[in-house]
Amino acid sequence: METQPRPLFQIVKFLPWIETLALLLLMASGIMMLLGSPYQQFLMIAMSPLEMVFFMYAYVPPQVDVTSERQPGFKELLAYSIAPKVLWISMSVTTIGLLFYALGFPKMNWQQMLLIGTSSMGLSILIQMGMFVAGLPPTKAFWRSLLRASPLFVVGVYILSKVL
Repeated sequence: METQPRPLFQIVKFLPWIETLALLLLMASGIMMLLGSPYQQFLMIAMSPLEMVFFMYAYVPPQVDVTSERQPGFKELLAYSIAPKVLWISMSVTTIGLLFYALGFPKMNWQQMLLIGTSSMGLSILIQMGMFVAGLPPTKAFWRSLLRASPLFVVGVYILSKVL
């Protein structure tokens, strides 16, 4: 009996393309903002798929090469599965909070999203870094998520430091 692949795994191969397109639209909306043109529609069109891509990356199965003879334990589960999922979902929440902030929504709509997303993102990064300092080798997926999380974390902390 042949099993059908789940629909999510068919979508995963397109996530980098969707992310690239969303980032290009985000850059275009930034240029439009600098030129004084109306940019809100481009911003919504760019950041909505970006947050969906971040959310969907949380459900991509981890690609871990376990070469040791011992059974992976909680430390490996935390470093390779739980913390990356929390990081991707918090990146999605932070992106929605940044979108609401940029569109000028009332403070109570975006402040909690930024606070929760940024704090959980920072905690997840710290947990992953601590695990790798403790001896677990970082994966390619970790570096990819850290590259995306770092600017979001800095922007989230900057905006929160202005309003809190």
